[in-house]
Amino acid sequence: MGLDVVMIGLDEIKEQVTTDVEVAAMVKWLQENIPETHTTHIGEPSGRMSEGDRLGLYSDLHVLRGLALRFERAGASSLEGATEEDLQVETERFYDAEPPLATRFINLVNHSDCDGVYVPLPLREPVTVSGTLKLPGAQEEAVNVSIGSSEGLLDELDELGPLIALPGDRGSMSETHFEQAVAGHRWPTAAYVWGLLHWYARESVRAKTLIRFC
Repeated sequence: MGLDVVMIGLDEIKEQVTTDVEVAAMVKWLQENIPETHTTHIGEPSGRMSEGDRLGLYSDLHVLRGLALRFERAGASSLEGATEEDLQVETERFYDAEPPLATRFINLVNHSDCDGVYVPLPLREPVTVSGTLKLPGAQEEAVNVSIGSSEGLLDELDELGPLIALPGDRGSMSETHFEQAVAGHRWPTAAYVWGLLHWYARESVRAKTLIRFC
């Protein structure tokens, strides 16, 4: 299945907090657990980011995650000759490990690969809010939402930047230039996902907007 990424701002949050159980659960958890939530000014997305972009398949995100995990486990030299299939296997090995393994790429790796949000707040680590919630005029619903930090995500993507070695992210390059750079890359899937996620994370931090996976 496909994974889309979209930027949301204060107006959309206000509109959805009474109709979308994931948004309501996110707002409730942030207000109860993160003091900065009460003083953070949430902005509005600009341009096409409010419409969103197709990040790719769920497995495409795992290619970039595998690059980060292999780099963390064995250094940059371990990436020489690595294929995207190798990187995906790295991710599968990480998630299948017992007991669970730790990673410093927590916002990239320990966040849902199919839904959830990244908020412009300094969370120590991603969290999963699960349980039930009742919206106004509706029956109680089950909810499971992953919340990560776009600030932390940007830091992690910046660390991977020299390995990806693109001239810039999707927002700093023309569409044609970006597509050409990705097409000629040794890891085109990882490069595309990095370029799109870095753009969204950078703009989320700058404009104080939220990234949503859907």
